[in-house]
Amino acid sequence: MSWEFDELINKARRAEDVGDLWVAHNTLKKAIELDPADSQTWIWYADVCNQLEQFAEAIHAFEHVLKLEPTFAGAYSGLATALVETGRLHEAERALSESIRLRPTSSRLVLLADVQTRLGQNAKAETSLRQALRLDPNDDEALFNLALLIRDQDVEESIQLFLRALEVDPHYAAAYRELGWTYLRKRSLDAAERALENALRLDQNDARAHLYLGHSLVERGKIPDALNEFDRARLLSPLWALPMLLKGRLLEDDGRILEAEAAFRMAVEMSPSDADCLAELGRHLLSSRKVAEAQRLLEEALRLQPGHRTALEAMARLSADT
Repeated sequence: MSWEFDELINKARRAEDVGDLWVAHNTLKKAIELDPADSQTWIWYADVCNQLEQFAEAIHAFEHVLKLEPTFAGAYSGLATALVETGRLHEAERALSESIRLRPTSSRLVLLADVQTRLGQNAKAETSLRQALRLDPNDDEALFNLALLIRDQDVEESIQLFLRALEVDPHYAAAYRELGWTYLRKRSLDAAERALENALRLDQNDARAHLYLGHSLVERGKIPDALNEFDRARLLSPLWALPMLLKGRLLEDDGRILEAEAAFRMAVEMSPSDADCLAELGRHLLSSRKVAEAQRLLEEALRLQPGHRTALEAMARLSADT
């Protein structure tokens, strides 16, 4: 059996080296059948399942590893990854916490913080990220995620964290992009545009960076250039409605009513169940006296999001006019 087992392990290793994960998966499964008590083969198999997005199978495999080795920290973190992908966030949080108790690493704390953020536990997420940075002050992902997390509460520290992330990795396009947006919130337009230009130099297909640059150009009164950036963002992310919403508002403010209506309609086509899109088109049509369609859109926006401010204000105007 040992010879056959070794042959299977070597075959799986060769398959993984050339990127043929399904061959590796099937080969490791056969190896496990030969030696079901080998925890290293089980953990390898579970990791391959995660890579293949076979998350239910991965969960089963990681749980089996933990029956064999209850203090295997890596099995807990791998299990957590699969649990996150299947939406089982509370279970993922528990698995990660146990992994960190057994063997704390900055990467595990970053993943725990991500889960905590998704669960709405922002204070816990901040604690986890700061703990990650105590373990590794140069963890650029921890720096970036903490900067995003605290941006609304402390803009200045957020900027410093983005800058530190960029010291660690000068090619971190997303950090330049979000640094640019943070500067925009301070109305530091020159600094914002320098950061966004760096982001786009590194990744010219970053739709969000084009959107942010459009915002800055609006602040400078460069309306045609801003419209071009919103159009670039739409082309790069065809299912993202926000660029068309912003374009519609800008055209509306510029008195280009029919073009604004077309932009708002495109936003609704892209995201027909988005209350913001429905409310903006409804509000715009109400101003254009297209009352019946406006009312239908506003009512649908309120059905989806009962307290939607734009829809409520537009409905109040509609009631006052009738």
